[in-house]
Amino acid sequence: MIGEPVNEAARLCELAKSQPTRLLASSETVDAASEKERAHWSLGETVTLRGHDQPTRLAAPV
Repeated sequence: MIGEPVNEAARLCELAKSQPTRLLASSETVDAASEKERAHWSLGETVTLRGHDQPTRLAAPV
């Protein structure tokens, strides 16, 4: 797999290293998950990932 999804995942991994949970996802990914799975995530701040023009809202597990 190559392209934008891989770039976004790499940027999220970079950010996750500084988080207590050590795990982040985009809100777009969490929104696409089942309702049961979404219940385990909390939406957080919005950041502009390196190499991206559009902001990304972050989500972390609760």
